[in-house]
Amino acid sequence: MFPPNSMLSYTRCIGALVIYSLLVPFLYGDERVPFIEELAAEEYNVREEGSLKLKKWALENKTITLDLMLQTYLVSADPEVKGRVYVVIEEVFQMKKAAYFGITYKIHSARLPDGKEVTALRVQSLKSSGSASLAGVEKNDLIIGFNGQYLPANSKKEELASILSALNVGEKTLINIIRNEKQLSLRVTLRGRPSDDEGADLARKQKEFQDWFTLKVKELTLKN
Repeated sequence: MFPPNSMLSYTRCIGALVIYSLLVPFLYGDERVPFIEELAAEEYNVREEGSLKLKKWALENKTITLDLMLQTYLVSADPEVKGRVYVVIEEVFQMKKAAYFGITYKIHSARLPDGKEVTALRVQSLKSSGSASLAGVEKNDLIIGFNGQYLPANSKKEELASILSALNVGEKTLINIIRNEKQLSLRVTLRGRPSDDEGADLARKQKEFQDWFTLKVKELTLKN
């Protein structure tokens, strides 16, 4: 007979292995979310190490990670695994704060020296606390891209908003502009929106994440 503590450890290990084996058929090919056994371990420090490793792995493998982690969350019956996977998804994918440019603009088209047509944002006004103003952008400048990646020709307002929202606070970027028919690149470390109530801002972001997460899990449930 196993001593009580040994039996508990043995049962937990078997349970973790069963959960892990059940996950495999749901994942893509040979790709699988690692560290599942560690997230369900009896020892708290092992679980913590597993969470840190999972976060590092997620940051290094963003192109494949999100779907795999959502699938893991969906099929796992272990609340410890579910909770820790949820936290990593929240930290890595949804809680990064979008940069605040502090501009109003009208959508125009512009032609580069090589003849390529791109979409341009003609700056109408700037807030002094916004990233654009801090970079040196001026009224009537045409913003044509970021880090040498030009805004695609004929971009719609929603597409442009998505491009801007993908730029995050703390990132260093080049804002590519046309001023007086000359092409310039302005360097800036992106800043966030000034907020008088950071707690309310965080609560809003967390609700947005929870709504998004619920929708993604529902979509995966319907697919499976």
